[in-house]
Amino acid sequence: MNDRFPIVVHGRRPWASPWRRPQQTHARLAARHPVLYLEPICRNPDAAADRLRVSRQPPDVWIAEPHLAGEPRGRADDEARVAALLRDSAAAERVTPAVHWTFGPIPQERLGHFPEPLALVYDVLDEAGGEDDSDLLRAADLVFTAGHELALRRAAIRPDARPVPDGVDFAHFHAAARLTPPSDLARIPPPRIGYSGVIDARLDLDALARLAEERPGDSIVLLGPVDGLAPGALPRARNLFYPGERPYRRLPEYFSGFSAGLLPFRIDGPAALANPETPLEWLSAGRPVVATPLADLMRFPADAVTLAEPAELARGIERALARNVASMRRGEELAEASPWDPRIREMELLVARVVQQRGDARSNGPTAAAV
Repeated sequence: MNDRFPIVVHGRRPWASPWRRPQQTHARLAARHPVLYLEPICRNPDAAADRLRVSRQPPDVWIAEPHLAGEPRGRADDEARVAALLRDSAAAERVTPAVHWTFGPIPQERLGHFPEPLALVYDVLDEAGGEDDSDLLRAADLVFTAGHELALRRAAIRPDARPVPDGVDFAHFHAAARLTPPSDLARIPPPRIGYSGVIDARLDLDALARLAEERPGDSIVLLGPVDGLAPGALPRARNLFYPGERPYRRLPEYFSGFSAGLLPFRIDGPAALANPETPLEWLSAGRPVVATPLADLMRFPADAVTLAEPAELARGIERALARNVASMRRGEELAEASPWDPRIREMELLVARVVQQRGDARSNGPTAAAV
């Protein structure tokens, strides 16, 4: 069990959403552990019955999509119905004793429907949800964070929270150097400044509007799905483009058509603790990066990522585009030295240690009582 423990992942987004830390982590762990990825509940008010759509992604990730019929009847009812769907599905064997891995607070009722976890892992992605996670911090066997500042914010409750910053698939994005832009991007006039990721309230939309006005000769292209923003919230300008989400496997093609990468995050409120992995993706692709001064991005060398206040993004892009060859090469070397695999292996080994310790405690318990 210690070598091949099952994992139940409580996803905050669908598996098919932009390929980020949850997918990077568990697609790799699935090479050694059966993984069940439980997606957020979908509501189907007009459906006649609840249903669970189960699919398998190689190497061994099972995706469970719970669709609940009718109107909500309370969180406890929702969780009981999801648990019943899981027990009756092809994924049933994966809800046997398993490691439970979550990226945010989960309903208190949920774990009660599963066998006792082999370990409870809390992997903190960001503060964007604004939820109180203090109970989860106390209950978790292990707390990982995607950035150092996220760990510092939790030190009062969990001084052992371990920062494990995101890595990058260097070879995947480095291929941008030998690719040509796809036709839909080629139709957008160069030079192009690109963002890749979820388009949500973490982005400084006012700064984007100002940037489009101050650099009218640039095309500012935001690749990704829009999430949680009111209709009409996105800034509009002749040189602002929202092509939508593109598959992870095709991102290097798109990156090949950009002059620079852009990370226009808000620097106030919960968004200030965002820790986007895309700087390493842009650097792997040989593109300069300009970003607002998020706390964890300040840890990057100054010649790798150009930091600029939201009101100064236009000047930041000018500085980023002026980087010399030696500076660009240092950025690539930094990305090449930041692979995903050793980071995920570190987390896996720590989880395995908890699983082993719990197994030893269960094995020794009856013996000790008998003595």
